[in-house]
Amino acid sequence: MSESKKRKKLSIAASSIFEGCFLGFCLGILSSICSSVSLKVLGRPDFLIRPGWENTHAIFMAFGGIVAGALYGAVLLSIQNNSRCRISIATLFIITLLEASVFYVALDYISISSQNLNIHMLGHAVVFVVAIANALMLVKMPKKTEQAISKGRPGGRP
Repeated sequence: MSESKKRKKLSIAASSIFEGCFLGFCLGILSSICSSVSLKVLGRPDFLIRPGWENTHAIFMAFGGIVAGALYGAVLLSIQNNSRCRISIATLFIITLLEASVFYVALDYISISSQNLNIHMLGHAVVFVVAIANALMLVKMPKKTEQAISKGRPGGRP
């Protein structure tokens, strides 16, 4: 394999990991915001986030999101390599953040009102699985394959 191909593969891998980490960071901050809002709606029960610790909770959630996002980036890279297709990252971010906000608000409200931390953790697992499902649904075919299929060539060969 030539040096330029190796460099290109490494660049794609690094960008997928970075995109996963960035999405994880955003999801961590979103989760912290949803938890804080749920706490205020429920009258600040002494559960999940201690009064005055909202910023600390946000920082820990952001770092946890970065770690989980690195794993998500590896899954994203695997999906792209196995399908030899590209994924629209901007669309993936928007859809995942919108879906996550719904899950986080609902599950945080239920978790805080019942004071059950397992429901809160379930929300993070659900969002991770939904984000993978989003990536699988957003896989796009390379343009040459799309053109070949639209021209009616068998097997999608250009």
